[in-house]
Amino acid sequence: MKASVLYSGGKDSSLSAILLEPFFEVELITFSFSLLPLEQVVSDFANELGFPHRVLNLDTSILDKALEMVINDGYPRNAINYIHYNAVKTLASTKPQPKDVIADGTRRNDRVPVLTNSQIQSLEDRYGIYYVTPLSGYGRSSVNALV
Repeated sequence: MKASVLYSGGKDSSLSAILLEPFFEVELITFSFSLLPLEQVVSDFANELGFPHRVLNLDTSILDKALEMVINDGYPRNAINYIHYNAVKTLASTKPQPKDVIADGTRRNDRVPVLTNSQIQSLEDRYGIYYVTPLSGYGRSSVNALV
């Protein structure tokens, strides 16, 4: 079974991929709005880990709505969660195999990005995927110690 890990190039998403490797065929997925040339840097990190890596572009309308949310709310939390939800949804809608895993590096004490239980259930039911967060039982200091 395949696990697609939303990959920022950071330690949380990297550790999630490493923890999933014994059980799944891991692929790293970076989302971009094509505004910054981060793809090469993140690809280099992915190569260091030894996992295949793809970059998928999100529609800029998602970024526009997220910007509107930040302006209206006065803080970025809802906008970040909105972008994250749409990244998972985009990946889920392009999955070739049902019951594949989509994972990320969300930790126990993260405030963002965090999907609600109803969002997760809806994505799993609608797209036939499993959404997992291998670090959900770990706090920041635990992840730092593991890394």
